[in-house]
Amino acid sequence: MTIKIKAIKKGKEAGEILELSAVEKVPLILQEALIEHPDFKDKIHVWIKECKVGDIIQSPLGELLKKKYTHGTYEASGEVTINCRSLEKDALLAPRTKSFTIKFHDGLDYLGLPDLELDSLVLHD
Repeated sequence: MTIKIKAIKKGKEAGEILELSAVEKVPLILQEALIEHPDFKDKIHVWIKECKVGDIIQSPLGELLKKKYTHGTYEASGEVTINCRSLEKDALLAPRTKSFTIKFHDGLDYLGLPDLELDSLVLHD
């Protein structure tokens, strides 16, 4: 699990969370979505080598989460290069480059910190 915040503020606002921008959120949720994707789950260990985010649409969902964190939905598309390792053969495979469309929304994790929740992921060849 990755903590999905940019940083913790210092100075007068010490301890306040700096949230990720919409573009910065895409690779984090994409990594988690790829691990669970039917093409890879339990067959191939995957991790993102490069992620180019093209179009992104952000829409507010309502009131801020915990009255301070972004609460919205996102739809993004782009291109991702995925490093792969076969679990069966224990061998590195050639990286794969795929186009993607991902939909996700803001949520809170078990600590009440900003988190992301996947709605859908479509990979295109």
